[in-house]
Amino acid sequence: MKNAFLKHKKLIFQTLIFMSFIVALVFLFVLIVNLNIVAITNDNIYSVDELIKLDKDFDCILILGAGVRQDGSPTPMLRDRLIVGYNAYKHLGSVPIFLSGDSEKSDYCETLTMKKFLLEKGVDDTMIISDGYGLSTYESIWRAKNVYGFNKILIVSQKYHLHRAIYIANEFGMVAYGIDGALTTYGKQPIYSLREYLARIKDMIYAEMSPEPAYINKWEEIYE
Repeated sequence: MKNAFLKHKKLIFQTLIFMSFIVALVFLFVLIVNLNIVAITNDNIYSVDELIKLDKDFDCILILGAGVRQDGSPTPMLRDRLIVGYNAYKHLGSVPIFLSGDSEKSDYCETLTMKKFLLEKGVDDTMIISDGYGLSTYESIWRAKNVYGFNKILIVSQKYHLHRAIYIANEFGMVAYGIDGALTTYGKQPIYSLREYLARIKDMIYAEMSPEPAYINKWEEIYE
């Protein structure tokens, strides 16, 4: 009985050691991938004050969606992106603004909120292109390239998110730069940052395999 107990205890110990080894490998893999993505994209990210350093020959200013409230107003994160995107538009002049977000359903329309915000700022309607099928970062970049034909883009998002967006664009052969859209701090930022670590792994795989998204046609502004 004692020998059987010792064998069982040894087996449990060996299993725990093996599981710990696997977890350590996974953690190391996630860490290396994240550090690599940040390292190869970091030089392409600028602050609002550094806009003057950028050329003005972009195909578009891509503002990525970040949620809207029940009353249709932008979340603080999205509002910051829109303000920074608008400032970039004023600096770059004739570069169109490409709004990409989730407007798949009529009761939740990120691009409508985004467009209204910019129109109220005085942006001409003809300079705004909306894509309500940007259901994820990967889909937004894929569609910008393959549906709308953009090749050199200026992406507006918060810095922690820009690394992934620029990485995807580079993998598609696009020239991409980013403007940090963080004008304040966000209460759930630790959660966003943790989730981003895993999202980078997912989109690294997606960018390598390049699957077609759910929608491959241009967005029709049926809710706008």
